[in-house]
Amino acid sequence: MRRREFITLVGGAATGWPLAARAQRPERPRRVVVLMGSAETASTRGWLTTFLHPLEELGWREHYNLFTQVQWWNDRPEQMRLWAADLIAGSPDVAVTFTNLALEVMKPIAGSVPIVFIGVGDPVGSGFVSSFAHPGGNITGFASHDPSMGGKWLEVLKETAPNISRVLVIMVPGSPILQAMLRSAEEAATRLAVETTAGGVHNATEIEDVIKSFAQKPNGGAAGGLVSYGLDWEDQFRRAAAYVDQILRGTKPTELPVQASTKFELTINMKTAKALGLTVPPSLLSRADNVIE
Repeated sequence: MRRREFITLVGGAATGWPLAARAQRPERPRRVVVLMGSAETASTRGWLTTFLHPLEELGWREHYNLFTQVQWWNDRPEQMRLWAADLIAGSPDVAVTFTNLALEVMKPIAGSVPIVFIGVGDPVGSGFVSSFAHPGGNITGFASHDPSMGGKWLEVLKETAPNISRVLVIMVPGSPILQAMLRSAEEAATRLAVETTAGGVHNATEIEDVIKSFAQKPNGGAAGGLVSYGLDWEDQFRRAAAYVDQILRGTKPTELPVQASTKFELTINMKTAKALGLTVPPSLLSRADNVIE
């Protein structure tokens, strides 16, 4: 195998991890590839580190008995399919994917390579696994938001900013889970007297365009800067490391049930609230896990 195939790519640089006392050299080093269905940022690099460190603690020492390779998303599905094929061409022992987008790319080409997914919404409804308890095939992992989260996001936003009457839902068109979340948001919007607008985007430029267009009318809301309600992603990446360890030691993916999300975080940005002249209800602040002052 070529030397370049035995390199860990984190942000494009080779990264070695400290010696793990429990590490034992197997008959051959194991190879894990990671397809991140998101851009490389400080947050996503931190999540990846949260995945790699537990592997070391479980006895997998980088460049000794384990080699990992990471590929980040670049908003071009055609290119991602080529890069995913390159990852699989090296016959990895385990493939790890993050988000529905990455799993959609990896699943058709993985063959018998075990896949551990992270952050996949509605994995049964999306056709990735047969059930949570018995995933079947070579895929298992950790589910993210279920479709009802769309309505919950709108409820939290309306509670934070009661006067909003319009909400922009930014999403990638064609994704079954995102379409289901949109329907959930639309159902909640009827009850909350809010008008929803779907903003289909594929890249950063399109995101900017739909926000500019939406902002031309008053009393609107766009998620992200004021309040965030979502998963504890570090928890999911940490738990995924345990599944990868078990598969590397001989457990089959079908023997590992898909796990639902268990830890959620509510973050409120008080700086943004003050800038918008909003008074965040004490009941909401008391439920917040993080408050940005």
